This record gives sequence, C-alpha cells and structure tokens, in this order.
Amino acid sequence: MTTILEPPATADAPARKPRSGGPRTQAGKDAARRNALKHGMRAEVLIPDDLAELVADRTIQFNDQFRPASPYEEWLIGQVAKQTALLDRCGEMAIADLQRQVDRASVCWDADRRENAAALGAKLSRNPALTVASLRTTTHGVAWLIERWESLGEILRQTGAWDETQRTLALDLLGTPLELRAASRALPLDAGVETLSALANAQVAELRASQVEGLDNLDADDRERTEMGATLILDPATRLLRRHESDCQRTLHWSLNEFRRVHSSNPPTHSPQPFRPDPPPSSDSDDLRAALFARLMLAAAEAAGAVEASEIAEIAETSEPIEATGDTETSETAETTARPPTPGRRARRAREQQARQAAKRAAKRAGQGR
Repeated sequence: MTTILEPPATADAPARKPRSGGPRTQAGKDAARRNALKHGMRAEVLIPDDLAELVADRTIQFNDQFRPASPYEEWLIGQVAKQTALLDRCGEMAIADLQRQVDRASVCWDADRRENAAALGAKLSRNPALTVASLRTTTHGVAWLIERWESLGEILRQTGAWDETQRTLALDLLGTPLELRAASRALPLDAGVETLSALANAQVAELRASQVEGLDNLDADDRERTEMGATLILDPATRLLRRHESDCQRTLHWSLNEFRRVHSSNPPTHSPQPFRPDPPPSSDSDDLRAALFARLMLAAAEAAGAVEASEIAEIAETSEPIEATGDTETSETAETTARPPTPGRRARRAREQQARQAAKRAAKRAGQGR
C-alpha cells in the first residue's frame, strides 16, 4: 500500500485555490470543445457551423441526384458532400492566402526570406551537400552562408585556429559529405592559419559575386511579382493549404469511384416501368382510302352540274359523324364479322359513310334545283 505524505499545513501558508473544473453546463462544454478549432480542414468530428450547414445541404442534394441504395452508399455520398464543401472552403482560403502573401511582400519580404533561409540552414549538419546547394539559389540563403564564413574568419584572426566544431562547420559550409572528410583537399587536417583564412575569404568573395551577378535581381523580380499577386513562392502556410486541397481531391475521387462501383453492383430493387408509347393512329392507307372515296362521291355529285364543288365540299365538312350501322354494304358486314373492328377501322368507315351521305344530299338538292 502506498501512502502519500503531504507537508503539514501551517497558519502562514496561503490557502490552496480550488480548481475551477472547467465548464459545467452543456453549452459551456460545447463551446470549450471548439477552443482549438481553426479552419476545420482536418476536422473529423467538429467543423465550423457554416461548413456543417453547407455539408448538410450538399448531402440532401446529392442524395436526390445519386439515389443511394444502401447505408454504405449513403455514407459515400456524405463523404462526397463533405469533400466538395471543403474544396469550396479551400478556394476561399486560397484567395485570402494570396492576399496575405501580397501584404507580406510589401511589408516584411526580407524578414520572411531570412527566416526561410535559417530554417533551411538548420538542416546543414544532416545533409550538407543538398542544404548548401539549396541555400546558394537565393540571395538570402547566400547571405546566411556569408555570415558563417565571416564568423569563422573572425575566429581565426582572434584565436589563430579552429577547433573541431568549427572545422566541422567549415566542412558543412563547403558541402563535403561525411564519408569524404578524412581526406578533404579543400580543408586538410594540417592546414595553417593562412590557408584557413584564405579559404574563408575566397568563399565570401565567391558568394558575394553570385549575389551581385544575378541573385539580387531575381529576388527583386520575385518580390515585384508577389506584390502583383502572381507569386510562385510557396511558404509553409501556402504549402499546408495546398496539401489540404490535395487530400480533399483525393478523398473525393475515391468516394465517387467507390460509389460507382458499389452502385453498379447493387441495382435498385424497384426498377421503373419501361416506357410504352401510345399506339399509332390509323395507317396512311386507311386515311387515303377514305379521302379517295369522299372525293369520288363529291365528283359524282358535281358531275350532275346543279351544285358547285365548293358547296358540296362545305356540305361534306359540316356534316356530323354518322355511326356505321345498317347502311353499310354486305361486304363490309362480312368483313366486320370476319375480323373484329378496331378503332381505326370504325373511324374510317364512319368517314366513308359521312362522305356518302353528303354526296346523296348534294345530289338530292341538285335534282330539286332542276
């Protein structure tokens, strides 16, 4: 059994302040959960309210469009809705990030570039060759190297020698790999003060020449482009935003492909009824037959000479449809008995009988006129 011994309380000792314990209400706990929430790009449980509302709206819209048929498909559609909302947020943040870079280029361009050079120089001991090559590509990286060489030269003037740490730094600044330092020609083990001083001075002169010959002009051009909003330099904040955007695109493509795969293997249970077009109207031959018959009857009445063709046509057009009943010929009755009448045939026969009745009335009127 472990016993915890506490110092005895004295009258002069101040009273211990009790811990607050944090929020106790549900509203306070919900608010405390969001203390560390920033932009919500990597959030899985807590996301900003406006983003959550957009995700909910997109989920409803995509469910109506894609018609998921299982809980897994519904989850995939939820992922699609979330990633599209996050991509929209990435677009908004990219505009804000571009404005941030424009503002910083006009205010603290040199300070930011020196910070980047220092962050890169911190990797010098781990990979000297690659780090030195990267530092030599910018004027601020070259300035970082010049500062180290000048410091080593000042140590030589004051002490007359380099210790092991300073010699290691010089080899790092030369970009010499660790495996080749035992027999380095640039920095021999028995090098004297004059040799070391000449090496430091030569490195400083070479680096300053690279600044004057082109790096300073390139830096000025980069700053001008950044102030115009056409920057190609990615600082850590911009790289982080680009990485979030790439993650969202990758998850979105996977969710869509997975939904297509699952949805194609799980067809809906209730398939829609196939489209059935309306039956076609009576054939052109039936209509042509009725029209020819009517023309023949009207021509016969016109041949009587008592009634004008226009009047006969007007009588035929204004005549009411007549049911094909007892006035049909025996052949038609036999045809009807042999074949069941169809709506097309009934209509055709009605038109034929209508034409015959119109022609009879026209002939009758022609006889009365004479």
